[in-house]
Amino acid sequence: MSEVRPLAEADGDRLVEVLVQAFNFGPALQALYRSIPLSEWRGIEHKGVLQAMLRVIPCGQFFGGRLLRSAAIAAVAVASESRGLGLSSRLLHGVLASLREEGILLTTLFPSVQAVYRRVGYEAAGIYTRVKAVVGGLGIPPVPGVEIERWTDAEFPEIQECYRGFARNENGLMDRSPSFWNEKVLRVYPERVVHRFLVRRGDRVTGYFLYTQEPPGSFDRSIWLRDLVYLDADSARAILGFFGGQRVFVSHASWPSAPDCPLAILVPGEVKADHPDDSYVFMTRLLDVRGALAARGYNQAVNASVELDVRDPLFPESEGGLRLEVEGGAGRVTQGRSARARIDVGALTAVFTGSLSASEAARLGRLEGATTEELSALDAIFSGRKPWLMDTF
Repeated sequence: MSEVRPLAEADGDRLVEVLVQAFNFGPALQALYRSIPLSEWRGIEHKGVLQAMLRVIPCGQFFGGRLLRSAAIAAVAVASESRGLGLSSRLLHGVLASLREEGILLTTLFPSVQAVYRRVGYEAAGIYTRVKAVVGGLGIPPVPGVEIERWTDAEFPEIQECYRGFARNENGLMDRSPSFWNEKVLRVYPERVVHRFLVRRGDRVTGYFLYTQEPPGSFDRSIWLRDLVYLDADSARAILGFFGGQRVFVSHASWPSAPDCPLAILVPGEVKADHPDDSYVFMTRLLDVRGALAARGYNQAVNASVELDVRDPLFPESEGGLRLEVEGGAGRVTQGRSARARIDVGALTAVFTGSLSASEAARLGRLEGATTEELSALDAIFSGRKPWLMDTF
């Protein structure tokens, strides 16, 4: 059996063939995946034929206000005739080892089957979810001094900066590359018109949104937002008021949201979860445990230290005792001398992202030997916003 390798030009047809087998892609998505640079794909052969592949999307992710080098893993696919041979695990092992050598600190993916990824150290680490509100219930008065206007590609640098300002205050949101913006956010779908608006206060962009009206061609339609970003309360109110002004033409507005749906506090009407199939758990894996702990940001008010004995069968160099000291929002990692608290890399990843508290990890048997004081310290160290993603991939 061959080793993991990058895909080449000659692999293009086979790549699409396997993706269609795995995901039942139609012509539009087939064309999209043909346009993705083959340099982003990794694959593995069996009996001389390419049988499994995945996509690696370079990115960053924000945790505790700091940007960490990350990679999004997408489109993990195995040919129909080769399923059950362990190719996906072998492929993942090779790709994760390569990414770690490149200095990538963590990777994130949306699993089709969680057990497959849990076996190689991933753990549930956050959520992509959508909420919706009745447009008629968004009757928010205009906000003085706040202007909403259409934006074009000329304003794109301002849009990017606005997004980063929003994302760095959340846990898990991606720092998007230009190609990711084009593919996942700005791309025009067949029969869809993408409406793009920004919020401007003085000479600064303080919010923006993109949406389509679904379903196309219908008089009974809803606003489906790809992004909804705001940097202050007035900008958020202006955006919600804009939606309210569309009530003659649309019934609902739906947008990707943090789990606690903070915008609900500004909505006079009801905000509730959108369709259940628009909510997905994502999984994350720390590749360089010590590097990630040192690079992450932390609560400025927390001064604490704790020792951990980390277990990571895939990367023995990550195993062993370490000491994490947090002060002034920064973390310092040194060699641990007397770590009693034992934790596997998957559970540590969930605690790291803020998806799982250390106390709950201990209650579930994934963190053993920690004292009450150590659990309290870990809970404080990793306190903050619950992790979520505005993107799927």
